[in-house]
Amino acid sequence: KFFSKMISAHYDSPNNPSNAFGNIVKSSSVSLLNKALFFEIKTEIPGAQTWRIDRAGSAHAVELREPFLDHELVEFCITIPSQLKIDPSGFRKKVILQKLATELLPEKIVKRKKFPWGIPFYDFFKNEFFPVAETLLEKYSSHLNIDNSYVKKICEKASQVRDGQSKNTEIDDNVLRQILFLFNLVLWDQIFIKNDNLRNPSLSLDKFL
Repeated sequence: KFFSKMISAHYDSPNNPSNAFGNIVKSSSVSLLNKALFFEIKTEIPGAQTWRIDRAGSAHAVELREPFLDHELVEFCITIPSQLKIDPSGFRKKVILQKLATELLPEKIVKRKKFPWGIPFYDFFKNEFFPVAETLLEKYSSHLNIDNSYVKKICEKASQVRDGQSKNTEIDDNVLRQILFLFNLVLWDQIFIKNDNLRNPSLSLDKFL
């Protein structure tokens, strides 16, 4: 939505990356759950999850491994029927994994509710990041054929928060992702493209604000 019509026209072209998933999405022999998991394996896991783990480990000279991403295990899990991954009757997740774990761990551990170790992002984004991002986007987004009216709309929504299941105040994840994407795109364009200085780029934000 935030791109101009000229850029958006290319989204409907045969080169759209989403077409790579077309055969899987349209297949009647693949369950809806397995379609979603296939998409996650190809996008979210390599594009976000493993990338973050690798960066965190490398920053501390630690070589990390994710045992559940062993390629033979992943290939096997793809063949597992959907009802053994999520029980539709009680919407219990990781059914087959829990059954396996009951032979090795106490029941209270096996059935314990998942406890995510979240980071309180709200204060940082609300007080430090959003003012900088809004200034940068309003100033330079039009240079990339980005719809300024949509940019203004999502920047206004960024200050509106919701209460999630945790005790921490949360920011709308969809809005945050859009702003982060646009912020990185505009910043990359200004530092590396507009300045034409790939060998020794200045990474300071001061001159852009």
